[in-house]
Order: sequence, then C-alpha cells, then structure tokens
Amino acid sequence: MRVVVLAGCSALLLFAASAAAEKAHFGYPNSIILIGHSGGTGYGSDPNRPGADAIENSWATGTNPVVDSVYLRILAQNAGIRNHAVNSARDGAKIRDILGQAAGATRLKTKPELVLIQGMDNDITCSGDQAAHLADFKTTFTKVLRTLSRGLPNARIFVTSQLGRPLTYARAIQSVPDARQTQTGTGPCDLFDQAGNIALEHVSFLTQIIESYEHAEADVCAGYVHCRYDGGAMASGVDQLEYLGPDFSHLSISGHGWAAALAWSAIFDFADASAPVSQAARAGRTVTLSASADVGVSGIEYKLTAPKKKPAKWFTRYTKPLTLKHGWTLTWRAVDVNGNSEATHSLRG
Repeated sequence: MRVVVLAGCSALLLFAASAAAEKAHFGYPNSIILIGHSGGTGYGSDPNRPGADAIENSWATGTNPVVDSVYLRILAQNAGIRNHAVNSARDGAKIRDILGQAAGATRLKTKPELVLIQGMDNDITCSGDQAAHLADFKTTFTKVLRTLSRGLPNARIFVTSQLGRPLTYARAIQSVPDARQTQTGTGPCDLFDQAGNIALEHVSFLTQIIESYEHAEADVCAGYVHCRYDGGAMASGVDQLEYLGPDFSHLSISGHGWAAALAWSAIFDFADASAPVSQAARAGRTVTLSASADVGVSGIEYKLTAPKKKPAKWFTRYTKPLTLKHGWTLTWRAVDVNGNSEATHSLRG
C-alpha cells in the first residue's frame, strides 16, 4: 500500500472521525458529459450529412458501435450509465464558451459523474502576443475547473491534450492536393510551402504553441484533486488520412474510434472499486490530515464551517495543517488518483 502524508506529525494522537455526511464515490460512473468544441461533436463524420454534427459518432459520448466511444466502453461494464450521456460541445467553441458549457453541466438534473473536456484548439493563434493569449486561456480554464469542482463536487474530470501533432497531420495529408492547399502559405503556422513541401520551421513553431497550451491545462488540472490530464495520450496519436473527414479538418468515423481508444488508454481506472482512507491527528487546535490508497492519493479536500452557520458550500484542497477554532466543524475526505473518494469525516473544535 502506498501511503501519502500530505502534512503530518507522527507524534500526534490519531483522532477517530465521526460518521460521514457524504457517501463514498468509486467505481464506474453513472453519467457522463463532454464539454468542448467540434472535435467531439462528430462534425462532418457522416458521409450522408457533410458539414453537420453527428453526435452518434462522437469519440466521447457517441452510440455508434463502430466508434466504441468512452460512453459505450463504460456502458459495457455499467448498465447504470445507459441514456445518461450528454454532449454539450459546440462547433467553434473557445475556452470562454466552454466555461459556459461547464456552468450548464452543473445545472443538469442528472448530475454528471464524469466530465470530459476537449478544449484549446480554437483558442490557439499564431499571431499577436502569445504570452497574453496563453495567460488569458489559463485564467479562463482555471474558472472552468473551479466551476465544475464547486458545482459537481463528486465528479471526475478528464482533460485531453490536442489530438495528434502538426507533423503527423502534415504527413497524412501531403499527398492530397485539396487538403494540402488548405494548409499552404507563408504564415508562421502554414504547414506547407508553395512547392508542397512540409515547412518544418512552421510545424515546429505551431507545435510549440500547442504544447504551451497543453502545459497550461496540465498545470491547472494538477491543482484539483478530481481532475486528471491525459498525460499526452491524445497528442501521441499518429494522424492518418483515413481518420479525417471530407474537410480534412475534422474526424471521420474511424478517426473518432481512434480518439476514443487514445482517451480510454489514459482515463481513470473505473475498475478500481476501493476508496482511499484518511485520518486526522489533533494537537490542541491544530489538525493534521493524511491519507493512503493502493493506487496513490490525489489529495485531500476539506471544508471549515463556523458555529451556527450553514455548511460551507465547497471543498478546498488541503496543503498544510489546519487550525480548528472552538465550535467550528472540519469536514474532509481523501481522493485517490482514479477519482475515488472516501465518505466524508467531520471533527468539531
């Protein structure tokens, strides 16, 4: 068993926590939602409906068995998720639009237990102040995760990197004149020169921009105990011409199947049905929390509620020992790396 003590002192006397107010959450989710852009709407993937969304083909929530979406893979193990898949992604969505989608997710009657986020693509620009663009993106993405964490405190959040890389995409379309022409020019992110050669300097420049956004997503995600970044799983995919739809910019049905497999390789291990275990150590007014889990601890989150006040609205990530004032109530729980959370414990000052 891997034990993680986030801030502790072994000389303190362990305190037995009281009965839980919130049940433990573990295993396969019973509901799922995608927020993001057209990469998840199935746009252009149906040959009979060019230029239209085909949600049934979505790598995330689709029902097409050929795709074998994340939703269908969960359904194969958990019938409880049937008909509880929502796709809120919208074509052309930028991170500010995705913030609105996140807010909408928190208002759903059936609360999503798994949130998939596919963002970033439409925010990337090859001109202007790159540092300012990136800072704005990171600030808004932080708001997205804060909104989800506060509005859906029991949900797992899975954030994807950008699918494929500019170099493998350029190689995939290089032999198709119509596709190549859409990426030809002298701009810093144009992938081909006028002779049809891959512009390696431009490819490198665009790749660096993409990776800076991915690093921002990973950094923000790491600050939330229920969030997992895919670790570059989507980015590691090698683009193939067959994965592209007629516009060469969106995924075909086989492309969505490709994306689903990449996402599934990095997502939470839902088969892990054991919750982490935490404990509190008290010395006077100081309370130290620690936790352990077979798979590793993502973190501990807590609430502090003043006497005769309503319970605190949301959890805060635990980073150091806490001062528990007289009459105040401390509520906490541990979360493991698979998003499993134990039942909450409470301690009164």
